[in-house]
Amino acid sequence: RSARNSDQSFSGIGLATAQVSAFLPAASPDHLHGSGLAWWWHTDQDTIEHMDADVLAIDTLIYRNLVAGLIDAPALPFKPAAMARDVLAGLRAYREAAPALDDIARLTDLAEKLSDGLAGWAPTAADDRVLLRLGRHLNPVLYHARSAFEFDLGRASRILPGLAAALTLDRLGADAARMARVQLRQRANRIAHGLSEAIDLVEAARNGAL
Repeated sequence: RSARNSDQSFSGIGLATAQVSAFLPAASPDHLHGSGLAWWWHTDQDTIEHMDADVLAIDTLIYRNLVAGLIDAPALPFKPAAMARDVLAGLRAYREAAPALDDIARLTDLAEKLSDGLAGWAPTAADDRVLLRLGRHLNPVLYHARSAFEFDLGRASRILPGLAAALTLDRLGADAARMARVQLRQRANRIAHGLSEAIDLVEAARNGAL
C-alpha cells in the first residue's frame, strides 16, 4: 500500500498511485542501512559517476510496461472490495488499541455497509468513471491523515493514518487525552463522510442511477 513519502503527495485529493523503485541489496558496500538506498543519495556527492545506465534502462522499461498495462487494460485494475477490507483491517487495529472509543464503532458500521455493498460487484470498463470517483472518496481516508486542504508530512505508513492518535490514547495524561479525543472526533468525521459518500456512490452505480 502507498507510503507517505516525497513521491506520494496527492493522496489527500484521492489520486491513485503506483510506484516501482530499484533498491540496493543490503550486502552492497554503498547501501545505507535501513533505507535500501545508497549513502550518497540526495547529498552533494550524488553525482553522475554513481549513475548506472543499465539499471536506469531496466527501471525505464518497468515504468514503460506499467503505463502500457494501464493504457491497454480492459478496465482499470482497481479492487474496491479490497479497499473496503483495508478500511476494516485498519479499524480493527485501532479498536484493539482504544476499545472504548465510540468513533471506531461508528466507522466500523459504515465500513461494513460499504463492504456489503461492494460484495459480488465485478466492475467493467463501463465502470471506470465510478471507480475513479470511488477512489476520490476512499484514498484520502486510507492514506492521508489530514483534510484535502492540508499537506501531510512524511511519516511511517499505516492504513487510516488520521486515527493514529488512538494508538497512544491510553498512555496520555488527562489534558493531552482530551485534546487527542477532539482531534480523533474531527478526523473520524472526515473518514465517516468519505465512507458515506462511497456508499452512496456504490448504491447509485449498482442501481443504474449514474
